[in-house]
Amino acid sequence: PIVTALRDHKSVSYFGFVNPLDVSYGAILLKLCYASGSTTSGSDTTASSKNAALPIEFVRLMAQQYGYTEVCHNETSCMLSFRKDANRINVYYTTATVGTCLNHPRSGKTQLFRRNVDGVTLVSIFANPRVHTGTGYYHRKNMTQKWKLKGANNVFLNDSARRWQYVGETTGLLTDEKEMQTVIDIVTEWDSLYWDDGELPHMYETNFACGSHGGLVRMMYQVVRETYGDFQCWSHSSNKFYSGGEMPYNHKCDNLRAFLQVHRVDVRRIKEKLKSLSRIVLIELMQWLIGRERCAMRLVDMNGEMFMTEWSLLVMNAHRDYGEIMYPRNASVCKCCGIMETQGEVM
Repeated sequence: PIVTALRDHKSVSYFGFVNPLDVSYGAILLKLCYASGSTTSGSDTTASSKNAALPIEFVRLMAQQYGYTEVCHNETSCMLSFRKDANRINVYYTTATVGTCLNHPRSGKTQLFRRNVDGVTLVSIFANPRVHTGTGYYHRKNMTQKWKLKGANNVFLNDSARRWQYVGETTGLLTDEKEMQTVIDIVTEWDSLYWDDGELPHMYETNFACGSHGGLVRMMYQVVRETYGDFQCWSHSSNKFYSGGEMPYNHKCDNLRAFLQVHRVDVRRIKEKLKSLSRIVLIELMQWLIGRERCAMRLVDMNGEMFMTEWSLLVMNAHRDYGEIMYPRNASVCKCCGIMETQGEVM
């Protein structure tokens, strides 16, 4: 792009010249720059996302124009991150997804991300991040609260659900709305069997103690075996392999029996939802679930090869990005899985 000063304003042109239409980042120029080349309505969502990819130079120029400082360029996640005061904007330029995180003095942290963002919308976001006051605008005050959809009655997501919505949207892993909802349902129901509403997510303070873990993790092991055959667990931190009864929570005890007596139907329901997921999404979700049970634990085959997909690195980085954006800097919580690392309050 060519940037030229027009009186007291800067103008950008992708045509190599400046004319009266090239007003200061005007909508006419931006619509020309981001024209999809098709007048057909109802086009495919994936195709629209690809056509709407945001040029890195353009994103940086808009951020600079509105006083934002670039704090990160994650080439693996294809993400540019900018900060201005307490506001942070993440631009996933290949999927044209933009996430904003604002710190409202009364509402606390608020978050929104939008898909298929074009140049006009991107400029409006940098000019006024609070343009995101409509559908999809979530807020919370501390870690004990769920995310609440602003302007709606009783519309909440717990942190794990909001995290996976973020990961699915920003990476493009979850483009099917039905599958997105299934993942949200799974992590929401899973967490509800671990903790009551308002409780901090401590792995060692779950309902039924080890019985809660055993009931759900052993069920997940069944899904892995039924889908991929024999497998084992591998600890990245210790480089040790675990199989059979050595795998996390793969044992029977009184706590497990008590848990299943109350929640056997719930566990079966979650299992069916897991098995309904596509192979790629199933692998990514199960690796995240086992990783939060035991830090750095992964599911691998009997040859020691980790179950991975072409999305694995993107998903891992998106989980970390979510934690960096949404959790307080002094919070004792794992940024990759949202689990408390120490006892006590986080805010």
